[in-house]
Amino acid sequence: MNPASLLIGLTLFTAEPPTPATRPASRAAAATTQPAATRPAAVARTGTVARVQQQDYALDFRPGLNSHVSIRNLKYTAGTLTIEAWVKPREADLPADHWGAVIGNLEKQRGFGLGQRRSQWTFRAWTTGKGDAQVSSGETVVSDRWVHLAGVLEGRQIRLYVDGKLQDQATVDGQFKPSNMPILIGADPNLTGGVEKFTGFPGLIDEVRISSSALYTKDFVPPPVLDKKPGTVVLYHLDEGADHVARDATSHKNDGAIHGAEYVPVNPDEKKPRQ
Repeated sequence: MNPASLLIGLTLFTAEPPTPATRPASRAAAATTQPAATRPAAVARTGTVARVQQQDYALDFRPGLNSHVSIRNLKYTAGTLTIEAWVKPREADLPADHWGAVIGNLEKQRGFGLGQRRSQWTFRAWTTGKGDAQVSSGETVVSDRWVHLAGVLEGRQIRLYVDGKLQDQATVDGQFKPSNMPILIGADPNLTGGVEKFTGFPGLIDEVRISSSALYTKDFVPPPVLDKKPGTVVLYHLDEGADHVARDATSHKNDGAIHGAEYVPVNPDEKKPRQ
């Protein structure tokens, strides 16, 4: 681990005690609580972490189940930020009142969010100047197709990349307004730390990386499997295929708690940027 990169990460992200997901005590309890990730039939264990051999997995998120992954031990406070993931949307167009959050912590006119708005991919960040600053994709969302999304906050500029191609960028007035809520994958938080209505992302999410550096300043080719880069704060391959915890692949060990999302096998060969 690079001590310098760790210092940068801890400066931008304040640690809090993680809150792990718990397994419902009974079938009756499971009907009223958010179900955790389901366990596949064949799982091999390496050390203390359950891993599925020779199989790529992703998490399937369903808004009706309040599916999300909570990263409670991370809080973004200021500075440069890159958030990214591979996603496979279930719907090409969402209702006008639905924000399909892939990664974010938007709440009460604060925070940031990367996700789907209607038929476009959008990266959002609240500022003291223009309020909800947004940049959106030129191409429309295609259902049941893998796509790589990346949002970058650098200085006063906000940028969105889809399949490695710059879609839109904007320079905003004022300062970014950080959120006090935890960062979620698959939804946005409400003021009680749960899931905000009409923010769930319908589809698959895989390979999530959050970095305290501007990883992308020009077009790039996203790999199907993300790795650790300078400034990587958390990295979730989401390949456990079991358990209720999204394991952080970095030495920071900022594991996420899984609620209501299920592991499903995926074909990594499908993760190819559109030409």
